[in-house]
Amino acid sequence: MTGWSRKRPPGDQRGYNAEHRALRRRLKPIVDAGNALCARCGRPIPPAGIGPCPAFHKGVRCGKNHRTWHLDHTTDRSGYLGPAHKCCNVKAASRKANALQAAKRAREAPAPRVATRVVNLNHIGVTPPTTPPRRQVQPPREFSSDRW
Repeated sequence: MTGWSRKRPPGDQRGYNAEHRALRRRLKPIVDAGNALCARCGRPIPPAGIGPCPAFHKGVRCGKNHRTWHLDHTTDRSGYLGPAHKCCNVKAASRKANALQAAKRAREAPAPRVATRVVNLNHIGVTPPTTPPRRQVQPPREFSSDRW
């Protein structure tokens, strides 16, 4: 089986209730006239299907010919930011989901393994050295021409 298998909750549970639909109906004439600015990027939202999307993401222009616009929620979904380009809204949701996944992976990551085994040799009369022995440095050998 490919793709996402989890069933999505109904629209009312995802924040698309009667209030959302009423606000969208009120904003539709403004957006369709081309008088709305994107709540995410601040660029104008072209009327449905007319002209390419002017939004930029990571310095690259979107340029898609979107047929729809989104009524963007706040990050905590407690209110609305206003109309937004479809691509801006989806990018914001993607960034939020990726950040949540990264935080989850960081919490679940196993702790780095540290050598914790201590060998106690006292029972056989050997005490471990407190400092490692220093390496003996040999003095430089003198060059003698009779060897060549």
